Amino acid sequence: MSFNRFIMEEQYKKVKGLGDRLVLMKQQINWKPFIPLVKSVFYDDKKQGGRSHTDELVVVRSMVLQAWYNLSDPELEFQCHDRLSFRNFLDFPENIPDFTTIWRIRDRLRTEGVDVFIWAELQQQLDNRGFKVEKGTIQDAAFIEADLGKKRYRKEKKARKEGETVEYTDKQKRHKDKDGSFSVKHGQVHYGYKSYIKLDVDYHLIRCVEVTTASVYDSEIDLSKHEFRT
Repeated sequence: MSFNRFIMEEQYKKVKGLGDRLVLMKQQINWKPFIPLVKSVFYDDKKQGGRSHTDELVVVRSMVLQAWYNLSDPELEFQCHDRLSFRNFLDFPENIPDFTTIWRIRDRLRTEGVDVFIWAELQQQLDNRGFKVEKGTIQDAAFIEADLGKKRYRKEKKARKEGETVEYTDKQKRHKDKDGSFSVKHGQVHYGYKSYIKLDVDYHLIRCVEVTTASVYDSEIDLSKHEFRT
């Protein structure tokens, strides 16, 4: 155990004593089934090579925290550094992924269709442990801010005015967000995506998650009758 982890665990004891509902969720859920699901979208095995990927459990638990607390990617990164309850839920990792890493992993999970199985597994476990929905559900939405690349955006905007196109290398294309879009709410401009979550009234646990591009109107998404496939 590192010295930093020892200090954080000692500090967390006070937080736990005051009441931390994340402890219950961490203990109630069997996290092992999520590991192969997340691992399936990484390409760093011995044959293909590549640098080491983010720990699978850190990925899944980060996604749960993000949906549960309705956080954007930058907010998630900040809270994971700032809150001891979040650190404990992630099991005090040596390295907390930055918001761009979380975005890329989540996008890959969505593209491969793995995110559906992750949330289905989570809901099945919650139901099996008695967290049944009995009084109804709440739907909420939050923006997931993506990296617009302001310098690149200004360059493309100028090129469009002049009737020109901007060429990118294959490496640059891999780091370019092709699916994000703009939305304006309360006078603020957002770029990226929207995360819709369905919570049950009794426990405020996540029952459904859907991610769309930011320009989609909230009225177009209705999770009240949606259930995950198992």
